[in-house]
Amino acid sequence: MDDEDDAPDAIGWAPSDYDFLLERAHEGAVDAATVLAVLGAESELRRGTENGAGSGARGLPQMMGDTLWRLGWRVGSPAFEAADGDFRRAPVRVQLDFAFRYFADWRHRFGLRRWESFTQLYLANFLPTEIPHAHDGSYLLAGQGKRPKVYLQNVGLDRNHDGRIEVREAEAFVLAAIRGRAKERYETALRGLRRAKERAQPRLPFGARLTGEYPRLASALDVRGVQLALLARGYGVGPRGADGLWSPSTRDAVRAFQVKERLVDDGLVGPFTWLRLSARVP
Repeated sequence: MDDEDDAPDAIGWAPSDYDFLLERAHEGAVDAATVLAVLGAESELRRGTENGAGSGARGLPQMMGDTLWRLGWRVGSPAFEAADGDFRRAPVRVQLDFAFRYFADWRHRFGLRRWESFTQLYLANFLPTEIPHAHDGSYLLAGQGKRPKVYLQNVGLDRNHDGRIEVREAEAFVLAAIRGRAKERYETALRGLRRAKERAQPRLPFGARLTGEYPRLASALDVRGVQLALLARGYGVGPRGADGLWSPSTRDAVRAFQVKERLVDDGLVGPFTWLRLSARVP
């Protein structure tokens, strides 16, 4: 992609930024649109944002200085030096890279196969130790004596003004942001993401189509092609062999292949899995 084709859009994101987002989201076992929703709530997708309550959080993912340092944002690193140490000045791809490093760290700590909701991902950014409670809307995150400093710095999340910030209110905060103050920028980003998926289309297997975040195999012929590629590598796909049916045995074979190749072992044939499957067999 040359510079002319990589011109930024209305929110300052280039096509290559969306390509990077799509690739890293697949690697990080998260829906790319979910990442955009969380970033929309945190910073309205503005890379130069600094927390208005004085917490020191900054950039697209609103990261604290100590978190950035732990992830490698420090003197001597090329990205740090290029931005003169100011994370807000770092390019979109650099800020996304640090966000994905952070999310990967917490996903591995809690043994999550993938991020299941934007509420879960938002809690990773807001209060990561509470990730296990993402599905309990009434769970108290801060207020009424619990984390008083966190409550004061995020009092805007207390939507019913009862002195409590609950999980459901954190969820509502994200939805209100992408439907309100960040709506225009979020929708621009979604259009950029859709175009990134279209650009990725030619690399997908046997005419597969992108549905949601992951490609799904489009027909029995596609499934048979995957099965043949697995069989050529010694993976069993069931007693009937390459029958063109997406069976549990085929999915298990895909997952075993992904484990061996150190890919996200979700049993889905996405661009990265297909790239490895389509390589020539010695």
